[in-house]
Amino acid sequence: MNEEQKQRMAAFVQVLRTTDLPQTEGYLNIVEGCGCSWSRKGMCCLGVACEQVPDLPKRTEQAKCTSCGQPFTYMVYGQHAAAGLPEEARKFFGLTEEYPTVIHAGQAERAHRLNDNDRLPFKVIGDAFARAYLR
Repeated sequence: MNEEQKQRMAAFVQVLRTTDLPQTEGYLNIVEGCGCSWSRKGMCCLGVACEQVPDLPKRTEQAKCTSCGQPFTYMVYGQHAAAGLPEEARKFFGLTEEYPTVIHAGQAERAHRLNDNDRLPFKVIGDAFARAYLR
């Protein structure tokens, strides 16, 4: 990670620490939820990262919720990414992994797991990114 990428990472961490964006799991960005609690409107921490990348191609697609069967709309970033960090965003931040590893509670963890499985708030995930990449 070069100095410019480190500055970008620091800005991203600041957004995570201060945002009041709604949070969701399973997709980078659900722009229109289905109405049930499974596919609700919001962003994953990696979706927040994608939104920091200027000129990153994005488009919306629809899927049916596996819980209620109703449609919901989600954002696809880059060439194909609906869940992992697309290549363009990895290059922007100087990351190599589609699912970046961060440091939480002294352990290496995948950022999306802290978001999706543990449902930790963005602020906590921002701190985990800072521990991993801004030392």
